[in-house]
Amino acid sequence: MIRTLRITIPALLLASFTALAETQTVTLLTDDGDETCDATCTLRDALLAATISPGPSEVRFQGGLAGTITLASKLTVNGDDITVIGPGPRLLSVSGDDQFVTLEISSNSDNFAMRSLTIRDGFAEGTSGAGIAVLGTNVLLENLRVIDNHHTSQGGGINMGGGGAIRNVEISGNSANVVSALLINGSLPVLVENVTISGNTATGANGAVRILTNTGQDVILRYVTIANNTGGQITLNTSNFGDGTTTVESSIVFGNSVSNAQASISSDTLVNNSIIGSLIDPPIEMGENNLVGVDPGLLPLGFISSSDTQVHRFAEDSPAFGHVDNGVGDPMCGTGVTNDQVGNPRPGGAQCDAGAYEVRPGVLIDDGFE
Repeated sequence: MIRTLRITIPALLLASFTALAETQTVTLLTDDGDETCDATCTLRDALLAATISPGPSEVRFQGGLAGTITLASKLTVNGDDITVIGPGPRLLSVSGDDQFVTLEISSNSDNFAMRSLTIRDGFAEGTSGAGIAVLGTNVLLENLRVIDNHHTSQGGGINMGGGGAIRNVEISGNSANVVSALLINGSLPVLVENVTISGNTATGANGAVRILTNTGQDVILRYVTIANNTGGQITLNTSNFGDGTTTVESSIVFGNSVSNAQASISSDTLVNNSIIGSLIDPPIEMGENNLVGVDPGLLPLGFISSSDTQVHRFAEDSPAFGHVDNGVGDPMCGTGVTNDQVGNPRPGGAQCDAGAYEVRPGVLIDDGFE
């Protein structure tokens, strides 16, 4: 029997969080604020002001403010109904200075969203998550670059220990002993959609992505590309420690340098419409419309046109073109998912492409289609 699973992410995550919000405006790139968001307001000042606000708060950045905010200590979110909107990942970065966890969203936080920034240079030895550590509920991470973070143990890029959605995000250049890019290990629903995970390095057994569903937790990876990561025995590892479920939908796992296999999929994990280089211990029930051991023809990681984040485009003969069958599983092609990671419309043709990138037919670049 083929299962179809749809996770319902709270409606607030899909909204802008800005209705009747009080706005805090960051005016400085420094981190030595005075705990007051006035004419001289750091990002830390703005988050503190948003935390003590009695209602929803929105943190924005002064027009023209660009560069890197280098932190003097871990940046922590500890409040509800806060939205941070940056000017774009290529314009503004928040750096942990290779000394601190860059961003922690505490367990006291509910309805937090961050958009349009780069989170980089985090470092951690203890708790998981050097770039972003998510412990809160209803967290939305959107249109971000999470790059060059390092953990001596696990969770170099993002540790999703809470619940919410990661959408239109590039996770690249991170490292850890195990799970260099993304660790999901909580009890709340998690959606990972239109995400590229590439160029991350692990030194231990588990490679780039590990999903450890616990009691009652449901996780969906939809239109995710996991490629060109190095280290570990397995790049994508899914396991179940309760009655949770994991669905991998319309995704690509290929071209990762590992000692064993591209993916280890537990028997409770349903895979549809996906392209996977190799499997270890394949489950009895894999789902439908999957290609195993087939090269998707991915081009090198890079920006296209004016995109804010990097993706893997396809060679002209890629089997990822139009691979997604909207009658199989729950790809939500053209309905719940109407764009790819960089904003191209889905579907670009008759059917959606697998992975985080959707081709725009007829648009040519030097090394393939854009």
